[in-house]
Amino acid sequence: KEAGFVTSFISNQTPNPYFLVDKMGREADYTYFIKDTEDKYGVLYDDMALLGWVKNELQRGDEKLLIVLHSYGSHYCYNKRYPRQFAHFTPDEPTTLDEECRASLINAYDNTIRYTDMFIDRLINLIDDENVVSAVMYVSDHGEEIFDDERKLILHSSAIPSYCQLHVPMLLWISPEYIEIYPNKLIDGLCNLDCNISSSLSVFHTTLDLAGVNTPYLKAEYSVLNPSLIDCKRLYLDDKYVAVPLKDAGLNTKDFERLRGFNLN
Repeated sequence: KEAGFVTSFISNQTPNPYFLVDKMGREADYTYFIKDTEDKYGVLYDDMALLGWVKNELQRGDEKLLIVLHSYGSHYCYNKRYPRQFAHFTPDEPTTLDEECRASLINAYDNTIRYTDMFIDRLINLIDDENVVSAVMYVSDHGEEIFDDERKLILHSSAIPSYCQLHVPMLLWISPEYIEIYPNKLIDGLCNLDCNISSSLSVFHTTLDLAGVNTPYLKAEYSVLNPSLIDCKRLYLDDKYVAVPLKDAGLNTKDFERLRGFNLN
């Protein structure tokens, strides 16, 4: 807002006064919680519903606009994250959150990933149809455990994390109109494609860099679109909201081996 952008926060999650993301979202010019009081386990939370709200925001014709979408994504109960016709992997209706249901849980979880892929694709097409200088960034705040090893961890936000909870995706699309004006951003981004980044740090600085915001808070070396991008120390935000270096987070040897297997350290 200080940089002259109209800001919108649209959440497909039930509002929670204790969530930092909701507190920040309420500072936007326009704040929408499209799910208010429904039971998160018994009701279908369809992220496609966010697209209609995005269309409404675009129709105002703001010259500079930042839209933040808080999707429901792949949270449990997984088979409530997509309509039944998108149940590609079956069976996907586990009776309990127990290890004996692992195969069905994984099928349902994989269906959520396919559905999120479709959601991102439709969002990008929606923005692309505007034919303006624009970008879409997607990032997950955590991964998920489904009894993946002998620790038998489930879901996320463990006091002691694991590889599965820490390795998350980050995706960035920029419009042809943006590339025409700022071709070096694309070139530098492609050069950084295989760099070792920490998305929790890079998102803030990449967003400022994308938007051309000139501020002392911008550390260009953390933007994925900057030729000076550097490797950064990886931190885990634990269940007490303390940023802990990975080496002190309690990961086991196998977790570090899997991270190194993807050139992450």
